Amino acid sequence: MRASPTPSLNPLLNPLLTPVLTLVLTSSLLALPSASCAAKPRGAGSAGGPGATPAPTVAVTATPSSATSATPATPTSTGTSATVAAPAQRLAQRPVGTARRISDNDLSAEFNNLSADGDTYFGGWPTEAGLRAMSAKGVKLVVALKTPEQVQEARGYDPRALAAELGINLVVIPVSPGSFSPADVEAFAAAYDASNGPVLVHCGSSSTVGGMWAGYLALKRGFSAEKALEAGRAAGLKEGPMGDTAERVVRSATPAAAP
Repeated sequence: MRASPTPSLNPLLNPLLTPVLTLVLTSSLLALPSASCAAKPRGAGSAGGPGATPAPTVAVTATPSSATSATPATPTSTGTSATVAAPAQRLAQRPVGTARRISDNDLSAEFNNLSADGDTYFGGWPTEAGLRAMSAKGVKLVVALKTPEQVQEARGYDPRALAAELGINLVVIPVSPGSFSPADVEAFAAAYDASNGPVLVHCGSSSTVGGMWAGYLALKRGFSAEKALEAGRAAGLKEGPMGDTAERVVRSATPAAAP
């Protein structure tokens, strides 16, 4: 026996049901965004919006550079190499003349080969009394080309502790004839050029100091190799391994102009 087809809705009801179904479906679709927003956790709004979660604040503390100013700061020592932050603004470059031996015998006795060019002092192995005397002369920056351990072994005091007591900025750039390079000159220039006031540069005998000074004048101040080496010798540079190394560093420069 043949099955009867499924009866359809009454044709009279179809025109009434269609608008109702359309209204129900439309309302459901409009309700979906609201439900989605309501389900969002508090504070999960877009960046900058009223409900945005604030981005974490990261405090950045810059490592103090002992050569950024003449204001006393906690002395720093790099141990094996110098890391000196480049100052934001350079001070006016100091005039450069010719270093001359210090005539004060009492002061000279506290150093090896102490000399000065203006308010820049060059010497070797300052004693504790010598460093105190430099502080009394207004020195607030000491660039040591020997490690604090080497100073303590040679002179019997800790230069870091004494510098902290005197309010001196101590920059350590360990240099030897086998290691001296233009990178050491850059580290020295970063400290020296940003200082304001008297400066002491020291090593053991003052020969390394003279080599550093010659390298600085050639690479950073535009001196010819001959003029830079002449100024370096006046500051203590001597013939020998350091003299040979300093000459190589100096001649690696391409000065813009020679005074």
